[in-house]
Amino acid sequence: MIIEASILANLLKEPVTKSATWLFGKTSVAIKNRKIENSLQGLSEKITDVAKVKTIYKNDSSIDLHEFYIPTRVKNVNIQINKIIDIDEKNIVLEGTVGQGKSIFMRYLTYQEARLGKRIPIFLELRKLETNQSLENAVSSTIAEWIPIFSKKNFHVLAESGNLVLFLDGFDEVSRDKIKGFLNEIERWHRYYPKMQMIISSRPGDDIQNINAFKVSQLDPYKYPEQKALIDKLVQEADVRNILKESIEESNSEIKGLLTTPLMVTLYVMIYRASSELPKTQSEFYKNIFSILSTRHDKTKPGYKREFNSSLDEVKLQEIFEHFCFTSFRKDELIFSYPRVIEIISAYIKNKNIKSEAGDILQDFSKVVCLLPVDGLNYTFVHKSIQEYFCASFIIKKSESFKKRFYSDYLNNFMVFSNMKTVIDFLKDGDRYSYNNFYYIPLLEEYIRVFDINEYSNKVVENILIKVYGNNKVSIKLLAEGNIRVLIMNIPKEINNIVFYTFEILDNKKSYSQMTGLHNASVEGLKTDGYVYLKDYLNEHQLNLMNNKAENECSKLLDLY
Repeated sequence: MIIEASILANLLKEPVTKSATWLFGKTSVAIKNRKIENSLQGLSEKITDVAKVKTIYKNDSSIDLHEFYIPTRVKNVNIQINKIIDIDEKNIVLEGTVGQGKSIFMRYLTYQEARLGKRIPIFLELRKLETNQSLENAVSSTIAEWIPIFSKKNFHVLAESGNLVLFLDGFDEVSRDKIKGFLNEIERWHRYYPKMQMIISSRPGDDIQNINAFKVSQLDPYKYPEQKALIDKLVQEADVRNILKESIEESNSEIKGLLTTPLMVTLYVMIYRASSELPKTQSEFYKNIFSILSTRHDKTKPGYKREFNSSLDEVKLQEIFEHFCFTSFRKDELIFSYPRVIEIISAYIKNKNIKSEAGDILQDFSKVVCLLPVDGLNYTFVHKSIQEYFCASFIIKKSESFKKRFYSDYLNNFMVFSNMKTVIDFLKDGDRYSYNNFYYIPLLEEYIRVFDINEYSNKVVENILIKVYGNNKVSIKLLAEGNIRVLIMNIPKEINNIVFYTFEILDNKKSYSQMTGLHNASVEGLKTDGYVYLKDYLNEHQLNLMNNKAENECSKLLDLY
């Protein structure tokens, strides 16, 4: 909870007074105290503002971040982080992905530093710097604005004193033409002002992480304790809280894999709020997410209809978003510059004669629906599966001939489409007829043909080769000799069950099951590498067990076909 500005001002009195004493010279004590008091009031109000933010859950107005903040965990820090020195006393880069709460964490730490009353914290959003503004000018201007007794030229004295700590938020939002200059300034500060601690937030892989003067601390993904704690803060009703928390605890890995950031947990809560249904799969999670995010305030405002920046309706906006996801997915693009997003959107709306501006549509994707938020200077999806789901949704709505071509391309060019596994799973959930007709049945036909599977016999077992290593490791290959178009990812589970049963026979299932695969080259290459036929390795009793397993699984496959 935010404490009163007057209390915060009193807590900050010591570091401000200590830093300002040299300014006043022979000025009377009364005047000096009055100026310090006025500055403390302004500083405390600015820091209080830092602790107020808008959220996707309640974005009508700014709220106290303590209403929803859950203590952030940092890798290799085994205590709850309540202040920056809990992480380190050195300069730090806080590294996190989109939706992980980097900025909220920075604001929280700024506020906590003020409450300690030992140093003066200055929080600066790097994205708000003016075009030709240096970092030092921006920090100096902020200090002068926050603490009026100091002027811009006083930065050096404050920085040398050890009474200043800088929280610079969003290095990944700095334009490329400024980065070199900023890095030079930061390295110079480290040399000249060793007592001034700098905390900088950024996404993984930025230039700031390469500066030796900074320790890189990675934010940990959410786990169940953080998930349930956030739900306790977002949801007032005890019965709803319990339903949500129990559903996450009992959910499968598919849902657990989504809920690793505060943003995704918040979306989970919003989905339940809007539909009273708990998603059990990623498909269910995303099924109505576009509509929910588009209209999340409408139900509380009778007669109100949300108007997008683009002036399009929700259906048309989602259509454009689905095309964007399909196009970018096929190009293997996850992070986009502004011009690239505009290029993709513009091509589609021009082709469909949609009368709207690409920039306004991007604003709707980013600010209204919030599925393609700004991440630094670029745009990216809040989760990769967003792109995959809406890519599948685009395909589902296309003609039968389009879907037939798509699946044919996938089967014939698996290495090109090898990243499509999740999209295929979404297609299976959303359009089972086309999935079966154009993909799964042709796939089964191929295995039936290659391994001569019929109701009386099959050649699966006799095409299994194994390699036993001296350290008791086993590798298993199912031989296809160039006859199968796709690799291990698309082996029907009945065939996979036969291959994996080999590990049970050899008592190596737990340790070495990951070493299985489908071999599409010749048997000679495997033999040269030390592989032998399973049938030559096993004794008669074990081979009978394998044959029985193969017959049972192949019968299931034929039943499906």
